[in-house]
Amino acid sequence: MRYRPFGRGGAAISAISLRLDARRSRSQTVALVYAALEHGINGLTIPAEPGVSAAVGEALNHVGRGLGLVTLRLERDLHGFRPERVAEAARTALEHGRFGWIDVLRLDEPHPGDLARETLQQLSVIARQHRAKHLGAGGAGSALDTPIDSRLLDVAALPFHLGSGWPERNRVKRAAGLNTVVVATDVLAPLQAGRAADAPVIARPRGLSGLFASKEVKQQASVYEFMDRAQGWTREQVCIAHALTEPALATLELPIEDADQLDAWAAAVDRDLPTGLAAQIEMARFAEAS
Repeated sequence: MRYRPFGRGGAAISAISLRLDARRSRSQTVALVYAALEHGINGLTIPAEPGVSAAVGEALNHVGRGLGLVTLRLERDLHGFRPERVAEAARTALEHGRFGWIDVLRLDEPHPGDLARETLQQLSVIARQHRAKHLGAGGAGSALDTPIDSRLLDVAALPFHLGSGWPERNRVKRAAGLNTVVVATDVLAPLQAGRAADAPVIARPRGLSGLFASKEVKQQASVYEFMDRAQGWTREQVCIAHALTEPALATLELPIEDADQLDAWAAAVDRDLPTGLAAQIEMARFAEAS
């Protein structure tokens, strides 16, 4: 496993991180965390679910809390990110996980205006009061521009994948240039989950226009077919290895399902893309955008 700097305090995070959800049993989550740690993966992103906190805490307290970098991910509700709700989420995670501390308290999918400077200042105080070392936010589009530019965010979780356009790429670079740790999400977005050799997912237009989009979807899906001809590589591995060529990213946050998938995806970290494949990816990206 390779590692990259995480903030200015000397910490390091693995090139890929494990994003967990509440679908597994406690024993399954514990086993997956153990498998990740055995691969050297120390980035663990958890939802604000007591059961997940308890499972991750069980694994970390057995091997050593310092071996994991825990991000608590709190999604927006109808009222945004009320301070009392953020504080309660942190307290609950600490109580059930017995972490001792939270490395990153992350607010996901904010709407424009949710994280104004005054709000961020207030939430930063709450984070420190509840033993969270860093405050972060995650989301797509321009909703994170103001929080990033405020320099009050320590961590920004931003979409980045082989089909990302210049606005997304420039946002990543601008955040890194402001000394914000950048976590890549949606790395596998161009692929359709659940298949061994995934095909790109193309968002179908909403409304009536979606009824007539089948031809366009089919044409766009074909632009990544060349990845199937990369011997010894799966499409997921290509996506991971390509994202790791971006130096502004600290880690890739991946929704790893099981130990077999973990083995396959972790193997991509120490490999370089085959000669010429990076150029083909760039040509496909421009073809998709045109």
